[in-house]
Amino acid sequence: TPSGKLDRRALPAPEAVHAEFVAARTGTEAILSEVWAEVLGVGRVGVHDNFFELGGDSILSIQVVARARARGVGITPKLVFDHPTVADLASVAGVESVQAEQGIVTGEAPLIPIQSWFYGQDLPERNHFNQSVLLDVSGVDREALAAAVEALFTHHDALRLRSDGTRQWFAEPDGQGLEDADGRTADDVQASLDLVNGPVTRFVLISEDRLLIAVHHMAVDGVSWRILLEDLAAAYQGAPLPAKTTSFKEWATRLQQAGDPAEDA
Repeated sequence: TPSGKLDRRALPAPEAVHAEFVAARTGTEAILSEVWAEVLGVGRVGVHDNFFELGGDSILSIQVVARARARGVGITPKLVFDHPTVADLASVAGVESVQAEQGIVTGEAPLIPIQSWFYGQDLPERNHFNQSVLLDVSGVDREALAAAVEALFTHHDALRLRSDGTRQWFAEPDGQGLEDADGRTADDVQASLDLVNGPVTRFVLISEDRLLIAVHHMAVDGVSWRILLEDLAAAYQGAPLPAKTTSFKEWATRLQQAGDPAEDA
């Protein structure tokens, strides 16, 4: 400008710099390239493309880790951050054998800090503190959907969570599955969750073409919704669900141990 200042609005838009495309050269690179393309919604990923420059973030990195592990490639979110290209990540990835319990997880676990915070709040109705989604299920096969819902209750132990404010536990699968509304509204369904006696999760066909999924916030958050809905779609299509990672029960126990000074004595 005449005053000697930089007119930023007059500057040309910056051009994105993309690495020259190099196709996967190993099996691990091929798996990671496919997973990145799926999660990021891009047509192809080269081994020198940067995960974050392609639109990746911390939440998407969790999906990458889960899908890669399901295909036998062991990585962690920290590795994705430290090695944000396929080539670099493949060089530090391991062929992972999941050590987590693969069966149904039941039994008691300590509350984690955020759950203790929840019980410290002055809430008029603790049971009605949930998240929900309403899905268009027009044209779905009811039997296949019912089987998928049952698979989720078995695979995701947190959907069977119970808590009385001092502890939490994971109930056995009790045959809970897909429900008809039978005159209930969406508000009725969400208000019917019960932390102590269960259920904390309901899959209810509000109408022939609308599926309401209501889950207490003690058992679900923004990240886990993505995983839950992906697994529902996979189970409906008859695909095997990915191997379980460390259970919430085990994680809560380890978290308590990590914060207990007596453990370091």
